[in-house]
Amino acid sequence: AQANGRRSLFASDFSSAPTGSTLSGTASVTGGELVLTSAINSQNGWCAMTPAYTTDAWEANFIQYIGDGSGADG
Repeated sequence: AQANGRRSLFASDFSSAPTGSTLSGTASVTGGELVLTSAINSQNGWCAMTPAYTTDAWEANFIQYIGDGSGADG
């Protein structure tokens, strides 16, 4: 898709793990969200996505939520 003369490298509603993505550690796609860690000690998770084509520049837009915990372990 294109918007404002820009071509979309990636878009997802996270109803499932995106095509071409790699989830590792505690990362999961749950309830329409990409969840990297839960509010539990010693968690680590990541998601890597391979774009459909190469580009010289990119821009990311997302909504981030951090909460529901009682502290951190590092």
